[in-house]
Amino acid sequence: METKTLIDLIQIVSGIVTILGLPLALVLFFNEKRKERKEREYGTYNALDDKYIRFLELCLEKPELDVIEYPINTDVKLKDRQEQILFLILISNLERAFLMYHDQSNKIKESQWLGWVAYMKDYAKKDNFRKKWPELGTQFDKQFVEFMDSLMNDKN
Repeated sequence: METKTLIDLIQIVSGIVTILGLPLALVLFFNEKRKERKEREYGTYNALDDKYIRFLELCLEKPELDVIEYPINTDVKLKDRQEQILFLILISNLERAFLMYHDQSNKIKESQWLGWVAYMKDYAKKDNFRKKWPELGTQFDKQFVEFMDSLMNDKN
C-alpha cells in the first residue's frame, strides 16, 4: 500500500471517529450528568423524608400536642389521631417506594416494585385507609397520588 493511500485512509478514519465520536462522547457525558443530578435529587428527597418520618414518630409519641398539620379536633379520639399519624408514615414510605421503583428496569421491578404494588393494593382495599386517603394523600407527589387513586378505583 502506498504511503499516500495509507495517509488518506487514516484521515478518513480520523474524520469518521471525530464525526461519530464527539457526539457520542457528548451524549454519554450529558447522560452521566443527568444520572448524577437525579441521584443527588433523590438523596435530598430521601434525607428530608427521613426527617419528616422522624417528626411524625415524635407526633405519634405525643398525639395530644397540636403540632401536626392536622389540628386537634375535640371530636377525634386519640386512637383515630394515632391512626392518622401512622397512615402518614405509611403513605410516606409508599411514596418513597413509588419514586424509587416505578420507572426502573424490569429486573428491579420484578424483585422490588411488584412487591410494593401488592403492598399498596392491600392497603387500597382497607376501609380505614380508603377513608383517610382523600384527606392525607393530597400532600404527596402528584404521580404517586394518581397511582394510588388508580389502585383505589381498581375493582380487583
